[in-house]
Amino acid sequence: MAGTVLGKMGTAEDVLKHVPSIVKKKDGYEVVGKGNTMNVYLAKEQHVLDVSISKSFLKDALTLEIKGNDLLYKCWDADLLYNQKMELLQVSKRGTRDLQLTLRYKFNTTRSKYKGTGVGNAELNRL
Repeated sequence: MAGTVLGKMGTAEDVLKHVPSIVKKKDGYEVVGKGNTMNVYLAKEQHVLDVSISKSFLKDALTLEIKGNDLLYKCWDADLLYNQKMELLQVSKRGTRDLQLTLRYKFNTTRSKYKGTGVGNAELNRL
């Protein structure tokens, strides 16, 4: 991609910095405003709220994570797509709301008692 138009634009993150109504936040909240973009008219803004919480137990051997996607249930589209020959109005609500519970356990997380000192000294002295 080096030397191409896309390569000169930078990363996707660089491009998104210049697009209005898109805000990058740590908690995953993003807003897409209504209006025209290329050959699509976005008839309704979109609000999506994703949240996750994690907690570690047993000296980080056990991790519990709870994640909620689209908690406000606002992820739906109202788009008008158009070109020279037709116009298509599409209104759809996506089933993106969900709740995930993840439990992870790391086996053999104890550190080795071997420190690497004093082993092999007899062999080194012999040489």
